[in-house]
Amino acid sequence: MGKVLFVCLAAVFIVSCSCDGAEIGALATRRGEFNMYYVYSRDNPHLPTRVYPTVQSANIDARDFRSMVVVLVHDHGGSHGTALDNYVKFALLSTEDVTIIVVDWSLVASMSYANAVAQAPSVGENIAQLLQVLVQRRRVTLANLHMVGFGLGAHIVALAARSVNGVVARITGLDPSKPQGVLNHAYLRPGDAAYVEVIHTDGEGEDANDIGIPIGNVDFFPNWGTNQPGCTDNACNHIRSYELFAASISDGNLFGRLCRLNVEPSLENCPGSRLALGTNTLIKYNAGSFFLQTGSTYPYDELD
Repeated sequence: MGKVLFVCLAAVFIVSCSCDGAEIGALATRRGEFNMYYVYSRDNPHLPTRVYPTVQSANIDARDFRSMVVVLVHDHGGSHGTALDNYVKFALLSTEDVTIIVVDWSLVASMSYANAVAQAPSVGENIAQLLQVLVQRRRVTLANLHMVGFGLGAHIVALAARSVNGVVARITGLDPSKPQGVLNHAYLRPGDAAYVEVIHTDGEGEDANDIGIPIGNVDFFPNWGTNQPGCTDNACNHIRSYELFAASISDGNLFGRLCRLNVEPSLENCPGSRLALGTNTLIKYNAGSFFLQTGSTYPYDELD
């Protein structure tokens, strides 16, 4: 049966499928089953262990899991091994003894954006299934779990967190994508984890990638949440979110100031208390929107 499904899937993506309509329809709702998972730690920073949502897999790879676990989910069009993984993985493993689970959902992410959005619940559900197995085998605890998603991946980690039996400690959304389709009512929001932080870097203009509004417990708007220093297009603005996040872990010198309620984030409108952007701290005791200005190159130190 597994071979039949694989053949059908390949045919759907390439030319056509000989399966009947019912089989194709069922397959279209289960593409999260084609997620791949790679586990990194200081013991295996370059050659990850592959795991699956099965008890056998969790048992085999028990030695790879530390108490702190970070799940990393790429954007539409991404895959395992791209710049997002490398920036964040290097920053984490060079500063902390953590386990990193990189989620590769590239088979779905390579589809059109509308189709990838439609499959996002299935992708998130499969991630949740893996986490449930790891929790049951005592490889992961939700109280020490940090889920990080970039672009569309930010909404996928939210969908995954809602499906686990318990409350994830933290979600970080890196420039979350604009809602569409099923995400019009299921996008990342407070309550998806004990603490939800969002970093907005490309929230303005017709071609902007970011949702552009506060959706977390804490929302950071570096450089007004758009037009990042050194960038000349939306793509550069978009990826600056994970570059800033990685810098916050390895350098730790990015701080936002709390904004007044219901104002556009700016130096004048945000004179409040300071809060560190990003980092791998699971809980931060503050809430609201925060503004900061940064430099154009690593480590993007704050400009006052």
